[in-house]
Amino acid sequence: MNTIYKKFVSWCNRSLFDSGEVLPPRLSSKIIAVVCLVNLLLIGSDIYELYGAHGLVGAKMPDPLVRRYVPSFSLLGRFFDLLHVNEGIGFYIIIGVYVTALIFVLLDYKRLVFAFVAFSLQLMTVTSSFLFSHGGDSVTTFLLFINILICLDEVIKRELLYRTIYSFAIRLLQVQLCIIYFFFRLW
Repeated sequence: MNTIYKKFVSWCNRSLFDSGEVLPPRLSSKIIAVVCLVNLLLIGSDIYELYGAHGLVGAKMPDPLVRRYVPSFSLLGRFFDLLHVNEGIGFYIIIGVYVTALIFVLLDYKRLVFAFVAFSLQLMTVTSSFLFSHGGDSVTTFLLFINILICLDEVIKRELLYRTIYSFAIRLLQVQLCIIYFFFRLW
């Protein structure tokens, strides 16, 4: 009985947590950054018309729905008002920081720091649109969260621990895609 248990645990570890590294982690991180850049560039020309003060979603619309401690574009709009910076320029400064963070992830420069910056700004985009966001926002946010897990190789020097985290991140991504495919098929 003990042998069967050991074989089962060994099989679970191999099949669930063995990375098998189809893609190297740095390449995975770059692919995620490219996908997020393409997503941002596709809506880039209309982003101010969506999230600006007088946009479709607008700064004031989701305010009652979002808690005060959650960063949103309306909170940053008030910050730029204090600095006497035009709201549109401040908005594009934020988007520029977002694009710069993704480019730095692509260039392998302090990937973990800039992956976290990109994730935070994407999360701010989702909280600013709250119930008005489409599924692409959620997928992009999830991809950037996975990117943070993938970029942990800069801080974790133990190979086995990092491989386990990388494998967990890939499996989490697979589960997310399965859920998306399942509900897309129901729709």
